[in-house]
Amino acid sequence: MVGQEPPEELENGPPLGTSGNLLPRDPPSPVPEASARVKTRAIRYALARFLWTRSGLKSVRLCRVPVSDVVRVGIHGSDFIAHISGVARCSSPWSCPLCAPRVRQGRAEEIEQGLRFALDTGMSALFISTTLQHGSRDPLAQTFDLLRRGHRLIHSGKHWKALHQSLDYAGAIRAWEITHGRNGFHPHSHELALFEGQVSDDQIRALEDHYTRVYGRFLAKHGLYLHPVHGIDVRRVQSAGDLAGYLTKMDDSTWGAGLELARQDLKTGKRQSQTPFELLADATDGDLRAWALWREYEDATKGKRAISWSRGLKARLLVATDDQGATDEDLAALAPDADEVWGIDLPPKTWAAVRMAGGIAELITMCEQEARSGQKETADAE
Repeated sequence: MVGQEPPEELENGPPLGTSGNLLPRDPPSPVPEASARVKTRAIRYALARFLWTRSGLKSVRLCRVPVSDVVRVGIHGSDFIAHISGVARCSSPWSCPLCAPRVRQGRAEEIEQGLRFALDTGMSALFISTTLQHGSRDPLAQTFDLLRRGHRLIHSGKHWKALHQSLDYAGAIRAWEITHGRNGFHPHSHELALFEGQVSDDQIRALEDHYTRVYGRFLAKHGLYLHPVHGIDVRRVQSAGDLAGYLTKMDDSTWGAGLELARQDLKTGKRQSQTPFELLADATDGDLRAWALWREYEDATKGKRAISWSRGLKARLLVATDDQGATDEDLAALAPDADEVWGIDLPPKTWAAVRMAGGIAELITMCEQEARSGQKETADAE
């Protein structure tokens, strides 16, 4: 069973539309202060289990299968944070309800660290959002590709090189985001552009004019147009939390620049739009259209980077010693900093059975309870 696909009879899972709602509405929350964590975990694992027998991505189907002789569930620190070792992780920042939050949180922390260092040392920053015209019948693969190609064109050529030098451009951090609404899939980019010194209003206008001219011509060649208001949006960033027009409060935590760039998994769609994970949740209710849209999203984002840094920028901002830094795989498997206070080892067959039965979230909650009980008994004995 180690590292293998689910049994053939489970590969496609129960037919959509007849499986009922797979999301737990009232997951167990025996510890009041941990109830939000327990509920979030239950929903994420329910979504993951749905994908384990249906996803078009093999790595997602194999996420959390046992890959060693022992699977360990460890509970760490005074907050009793669970960590599982001895299992595979797909590390997808796009399509995994379990790995995406961990990878994107790690990236958000890198961005926050880099931005704070930049602003503290006299650099300046702009937050640039870019999108393109699209319709309900436009394939996501096509519009997403056009958006990415347009960005490459913006940052190339003699004019960009001259502008790059005049602005003392240090580089950028770019994140790609996708939502879905009445006009179909809506791909857009968020870019944190950094400069060695302070940029004037005139320089910002010159930069915006360059984006508008180059990107607008590119879209026109493909029969599209750049919206005069929403196509490109440029804003100054005065502090790590100075994105008030974009930032909202989600999951009881205040958004910063890093979260805005990196954490698509935490966002909810605005007005009539939905995030991909909201589409996936609808699919678990048997919504065939939502499932088809999710599969289109899986295919369009497969193998593409969700967040990227300009070459050398991580080292410049002391986020990493080289361009690579932590990989998505590193972040997905990262254990808590705190020491393990309780743990249990499971044979691979037992873990595999719990996984396919949808019992991992409940198992983790039980382990957290045991750890808390053990700590309480020790304190009482003292």
